Amino acid sequence: MNNPFVFFGLVPSINIDRKVLRQIFLTIQRSAHPNIIGVDSISETKASMANAHYESLRTDEGLVAAYMLAMGFENINQNVLPEDFLMEMMDLNDEITKLGTNKGAPQFDFQPPPIPKPIPELLLIAAEKESEEVLDRLKSQVIPNRIDLLVWFQKHKYLSRLRKNFECIEEI
Repeated sequence: MNNPFVFFGLVPSINIDRKVLRQIFLTIQRSAHPNIIGVDSISETKASMANAHYESLRTDEGLVAAYMLAMGFENINQNVLPEDFLMEMMDLNDEITKLGTNKGAPQFDFQPPPIPKPIPELLLIAAEKESEEVLDRLKSQVIPNRIDLLVWFQKHKYLSRLRKNFECIEEI
């Protein structure tokens, strides 16, 4: 069962109640987890599916991806991003990369005064805030606009990669 909404008995939505999701998840784990009921391949599979589906619905990005797939989006990774967004993000990525080359600078025994946030970080923060506002607007719609949702999803993935690059987090 690849649809996490069906697995948890939820109506596909980008507005799920995460507390209800957690309660359903814990109920499934109590009834199926091998550490609780013993080793059984069926319950073990159910527990591992519950883990995977729960993880997919815990983040906005995962929730939106699951929703789009449940609603029949054919290819959520086919690029629909506007060229101007991509160009801005490429420039921002270049600036972030330049900042990263200074991270190995020598350390001094004294504490220099705090340095204001660099321009690339401010731009990244602004783009992330705009992304949150767009998602809030989409959540306010009874049925979110398909194209706007897909564009939000792809922009959010792009911004997440830039954030990891900025924080020097390597993806596995």
